[in-house]
Amino acid sequence: MAANTTLLRDAYDYVLRRFEAPAVNVPGIYHDLAHTRETVEAGRNIAEGLGLSEKEVIVVELACWFHDIGYLDSRSEHEQKSADIAETFLRERDVDPDTIKSVRGCILATKIPQNPENLLEQVVCDADLSHLGSPEYSRKNKLLRTELEKNSGKTFTRLEWLQLNIDFFRNHEFFTSFARRQFNQGKTENLISLYEELREKKTAKKKTKKKEKRPRKTAVWKEIWRCITEPPRAIMSASARSWIRRQTS
Repeated sequence: MAANTTLLRDAYDYVLRRFEAPAVNVPGIYHDLAHTRETVEAGRNIAEGLGLSEKEVIVVELACWFHDIGYLDSRSEHEQKSADIAETFLRERDVDPDTIKSVRGCILATKIPQNPENLLEQVVCDADLSHLGSPEYSRKNKLLRTELEKNSGKTFTRLEWLQLNIDFFRNHEFFTSFARRQFNQGKTENLISLYEELREKKTAKKKTKKKEKRPRKTAVWKEIWRCITEPPRAIMSASARSWIRRQTS
């Protein structure tokens, strides 16, 4: 027990130093220390809620601590980098090969689309995306959008971002029974909020398009009135003549 506590404390200290290092190459706005801590807490709660053994809970917590550490070095394939960093850390502390293999598997399983092959991997995957069912979802989602736009150079319209998130929600399911009980209600509420905002944005967009069309019609009426009130030499524009033909045909 004492050895496990020391290992977890060492893992926390290592991850903390890495995230707070002044020479971090790729600053995380969403993938940061706060997200890591929240994932560890969620992973521990899910693991204990499922009645996993102490050793299994340790594996889950270690994987959660390291699951995004590779993002500090590279956004591309950061799960692989995270697994490599975790393995090096654990080997240096003489952790047994089976535990190292389990931690690696849990980290690699978090790559989107998630593909866990056993219960421990399912727990870590559910912990990583637990914010989908959290009251903090909206705030976290804004952080993720800001990070993606900053790192990719691509700007999403609000409609594009809403549709992207709705599609992600519809294709996602929590793997463990505990996570479904814990997060599904909140996830449904967050999805409803996304749908409602999408509908509002589309309605507003339609209204804007209608307003944009009105000036063109008004301009035609002004042209007709000019031709009626000005001397006969006034010549009606082609657009006004075309509009009159459509109305009288």
